[in-house]
Amino acid sequence: AAVLHDLRSALEIWRVNMKFINECGCKFEHEILENAIDLECQNRNKYCYDEYKIYLHNDYPCVCIGHEHVRIHVIIGKLLYGNIRKGYVIHHKDFDKLNALPDNLEYLSACAHNKIHHTGIDYRSEAKTRSQKRKYWICSLAE
Repeated sequence: AAVLHDLRSALEIWRVNMKFINECGCKFEHEILENAIDLECQNRNKYCYDEYKIYLHNDYPCVCIGHEHVRIHVIIGKLLYGNIRKGYVIHHKDFDKLNALPDNLEYLSACAHNKIHHTGIDYRSEAKTRSQKRKYWICSLAE
C-alpha cells in the first residue's frame, strides 16, 4: 500500500493541471472538480485526461469518463461525502443544476429529496428534530 501511495505521489508531480472547457456555464471549483474526476477515474479504473469538456446531458452538467456521461454534482458529492449509499442522492440546495459548488451540494435520503422537489415542503430542518426511524432523515457527516 505504501509503494502504491509513493507511486501515485510521483505520478501527480508529472500530471499537468486539468483544463476544463465549460460549454454549459456550470459553476464549480476547479481544484475540487479536478480531484473528483481523478477519484472517479481511479474508481472506474480509467485513464485521467488533462482536458475535459463540461456539457449538458439530460439537463445536468457532465464530463465523459470511459465513454459514459458522468454528472459533475455526483462525482463532487462522492469526493465530499464518500460513496453514495443506495437510497441517497446529492441535492442542489438552490435547485440550480448548473451550480456544482460544494456549499450548494448536500447528501440527502431519496425520500427527503423527493419530498423537497414534489411537495415544495423542505423536510430538511424538520427531519433533524424527528426520530431517526423516519425514512426522510438527512444523513449527516457524523453518522
